[in-house]
Amino acid sequence: MLTRASSPDIIRFGLDAFPESGADDGTARAVEAVFNNAQGMRTSKEIIETAFSDIISPRDVWSVTVCTYRGDSIRESFSKMTSKRLGYMEDTYEFFVIANESQTLQNYADFHALKYRIGAGRSGRRLYSAEEFSKRQREVHEMYLLLCEYCNSQRDDTDFYSRTSLWMKRQYLLMLVTDWVTRLPAADQDKGYTAIVETWGAADAAIMLFDPLIARGESLLSKNSIPPGNDEFYRWGQILAKIVPMVDDGRNLPRYDQYRQLEQALEHHVAEIQLKEQQALQAEQERIEAQARFKKGTLMRRVIDKVMPAGSLNRDLVSVIRSHAQRAKRER
Repeated sequence: MLTRASSPDIIRFGLDAFPESGADDGTARAVEAVFNNAQGMRTSKEIIETAFSDIISPRDVWSVTVCTYRGDSIRESFSKMTSKRLGYMEDTYEFFVIANESQTLQNYADFHALKYRIGAGRSGRRLYSAEEFSKRQREVHEMYLLLCEYCNSQRDDTDFYSRTSLWMKRQYLLMLVTDWVTRLPAADQDKGYTAIVETWGAADAAIMLFDPLIARGESLLSKNSIPPGNDEFYRWGQILAKIVPMVDDGRNLPRYDQYRQLEQALEHHVAEIQLKEQQALQAEQERIEAQARFKKGTLMRRVIDKVMPAGSLNRDLVSVIRSHAQRAKRER
């Protein structure tokens, strides 16, 4: 039993997940596995490290709503936050500051205090328009700048906060490109990515595109089929081709060479499949033609056997004439 003296700054509980708006039971169980994983006590920097780095796997969640907080501690944390209105993914910023300002966090993941209805929130599981996606990614970028501002205000262990804010940037980019892939219709993806380039810059926009682009290419490479010309790999590659000239022709882009090698491997893979298909088609055509010739030859032979039976004078006479004709042809 907790007393006021022993009460931690944060208590994190577990949850039960219920799928809604098209979510399935598999997704719900996966969410429960993530949220109900953490055990034990976290102290000092360990609180922020276990949620905002790859120091452990799986990481602790950064959800604000699965926690309760000691009053004076949470009030102090919120006093350190921006007074500006936050938008999409605001809980990442909030929990970052709370985790950094707190000294103790106790996990009670076995006690499921929250009923989480997946798909019932602001985002749901619906598709976005290009305009809505553009607005949300701007909100995330503004929040990232506020997070960097908070990190820069910390006077101790500046290297740690620099690494952590950079790690969060990668997470934001990863979450945004996941939304871009799964929530934007194909017709709006080009426009949506233009917004990312304008907000985050060409280099970050290119880097975040490599994950889905390379994953799609590797998937195609594992299949024994020719992808259609409008496949995601080709569409996304065209978007990347517009961005690369803005970033020193790709020479300073991590994974650009990997993408180019994959692109060439896929071209070779498709060429091999096309060659095999052509060879199979040609072999089938030759089989059909040979079968037709066989049927035609069989019919003619039946006619000859009927008119000139084997052993008849006419049949023998034809054989003699054919033999003389072949000999004369050879002697020419």
